Amino acid sequence: MPATSSKTGVAGPAAANRLGRRGFVAAFGALASALTFGHEVLADPKKPKKLKRVEKDDNGVTLTFELDNAPYGNGKGPWKDNTVIVYVPAYYRLPKGRQVDTLVHFHGHNASARLGLEGGRLREQLFDSKQNCILVVPQGPKRATSSEGGRLDESGGLNRLLDEVMREIKRHYVGLQLEKSSVAGNKGVGYLALSAHSGGYKVAAKCCQHGGVNVNEVYLFDALYGEEKTFERWLLKKKGVKGRGRHKIMSHYTAGCKQNNMDLLDALQRRGAKCYHEKKPGDLTRAQLSKGEAVFIHTPQQHGAVTFSYNNLRDCLFASSFRRFVKSDWFKNKKKKRKIDRRG
Repeated sequence: MPATSSKTGVAGPAAANRLGRRGFVAAFGALASALTFGHEVLADPKKPKKLKRVEKDDNGVTLTFELDNAPYGNGKGPWKDNTVIVYVPAYYRLPKGRQVDTLVHFHGHNASARLGLEGGRLREQLFDSKQNCILVVPQGPKRATSSEGGRLDESGGLNRLLDEVMREIKRHYVGLQLEKSSVAGNKGVGYLALSAHSGGYKVAAKCCQHGGVNVNEVYLFDALYGEEKTFERWLLKKKGVKGRGRHKIMSHYTAGCKQNNMDLLDALQRRGAKCYHEKKPGDLTRAQLSKGEAVFIHTPQQHGAVTFSYNNLRDCLFASSFRRFVKSDWFKNKKKKRKIDRRG
């Protein structure tokens, strides 16, 4: 038995001496490890229970979670999959303010989070843009003809999901996987954009309306099948505001939802929003893509390819108010008609 104080029950000098140098170093190392990755002690070296898969390549790290605040699963039906995929580019660095700029993508009908991620070339386009943000792709109605958002249709639903994402990605184990791109010690979401393909428009609109967190930008990829008034009200709340304080929408459309896009364009123009409309690929300049509060782009692409085949998501990100710390020549000749880059 170690020597203890009869009054306090705390180990006394004899026990302290027996601790020795080795014990002191081990105790100090454990404390240092707990504090290394931020102010919150999330230093469990074991893989977190909610983290199901880690994928690494030269472009970054993709983390697959099962989360309580995902749109579905854990008692929220009818779909049971509570997958949320998070991609952190290899060049990402947590900024001084420690807020994580974030892009959230909603897949369309008859798809899944994984199919939306890979089929839409989302990681590749974010990586090419070199924007200092992460990508979050929640599982919606899995392979179903539905635009419902489950928990994300509820007031504050997006805020609760992103809070949980930020908690999980600051854990010690995740920080070890991300290495220099670690977001441990983050203070939550910073600048926020939503992206939606096809039927994902509806949950995007709900998140703008009452998601509990400010949405700065929205990118629609042949997706404006309704909710024009919701997007109109959301954008006009910050009409005329510059830089990272503004609201902005970019909508790429085919013939299928052309009329809804024209109705929203007309409504926003009548209210004085700065709008641009591209009728032929490349007619707008990169400066116009960047400066517009509302940008509508007609595309001859097939519905399933609108997100990626002309690098449309990449160019939305380039033209956004996300911050980039890696140099790019995208803005070279920014006042001339832009060249369309195809992605196979």
